[in-house]
Amino acid sequence: MRILWYSATPECQSGYGNASRSMISWLTRQGHFVVPATKHPTDVRFRKWEVPGTDKTVPIVCGTNMTVLNDDVMDKWEMNVCISMFDVWAMKEPINRLIPWIPIDTQNVSEKIVDKVKDCPMQIAMTQHGKVELETFELEPEYAPIGFDPEIFHPKPDGGAEFRACFPWKDGLKPEEMFLIGSVGLNYGDDRKGFVFLMQAFKSFHDKHPEARLYLHTQGNKENEGMAYGRIAQELGIMDYVAWADPATFWFGEFSAEELASIYSGFDLFCLPTRGEGFGMPIIEAQMCGTPVVVTDNTSCPELCKSGALIPTDADDYVYTGLNTWRKQPKPSRVEAALIGMHSVRDKLDPASISELVSEYHWDNVWKNHWQPIIDKIEGILPIESKEDEMMDKKGE
Repeated sequence: MRILWYSATPECQSGYGNASRSMISWLTRQGHFVVPATKHPTDVRFRKWEVPGTDKTVPIVCGTNMTVLNDDVMDKWEMNVCISMFDVWAMKEPINRLIPWIPIDTQNVSEKIVDKVKDCPMQIAMTQHGKVELETFELEPEYAPIGFDPEIFHPKPDGGAEFRACFPWKDGLKPEEMFLIGSVGLNYGDDRKGFVFLMQAFKSFHDKHPEARLYLHTQGNKENEGMAYGRIAQELGIMDYVAWADPATFWFGEFSAEELASIYSGFDLFCLPTRGEGFGMPIIEAQMCGTPVVVTDNTSCPELCKSGALIPTDADDYVYTGLNTWRKQPKPSRVEAALIGMHSVRDKLDPASISELVSEYHWDNVWKNHWQPIIDKIEGILPIESKEDEMMDKKGE
């Protein structure tokens, strides 16, 4: 097949970029011609990219968004199908050959999403939660989770120790003395990841456990995004006990997956008091690196949390969204209680055992059990013609 893969650029080494890079590599090794398209603009419309693990070079189509993708574009580029990881509710024109891999980061699926995907030849749910929600609208989605490379994401005690030694805390706390709580995620102005709840909970937790430290792998001080986490930490009085990712390296996706694995391995506990996750990649990545997790009991989190604890929410913890959906947000006191509970059992947790609990998400298993059957099914329902790979010669027509 000739597949237009629409997602974050595979040159980005974390999040959807990492998932795209792995998925494109798997598809290419299976004999498919895959062209990545990304909404992220650069000064080059088409640029060449070497697919990892193969001898193939393909173009990355940059600055393309859902407002311009349509069947005419698909015909021009001679694509059989477009598989998209991005939110499809923003799509302006229908694509008859669109197969959305759908993230649903709310408790109930938005009808705006359903309206965009109901006539697609196939829908793929990214989580079991998403599958159940789509089925409430009498859709019959396939299910395929994101896969992760165990050669990269596994316990790295040496890398973790090196990461923990990076922070010269003002009170002189030594790396081996601290209880390091970490969180990882790209966040915007609505604080969907719940970093404010986490900082509020950490303040109270730190009062009880002065050896506690917090590392947030996110953009820390982007005033123009509506959430300046550095300022919030300052107002809470915890600035001396919080560390941040380098903002430029983070924003440009230049932390390698190997570096992220060392970061996860350096945490004593991963905590994400999120309002909702379309998938929740860091939750699996942390556990693959042997770190227990504390996450909210909403959306995909219960199915991803194989170790650690769920933060309970109540009936009055729902908030409404602009997509006419609901999210559940935890109370900081509940977050703190989960941190206290995990702190009390920290010496009883074995990293290797935690890593094994999420082996179903290893790429080998995800491809064999989910993606290979789905790709076979796509080839069975779409008219696929054999074509020469001419796109590299089009030079951005």
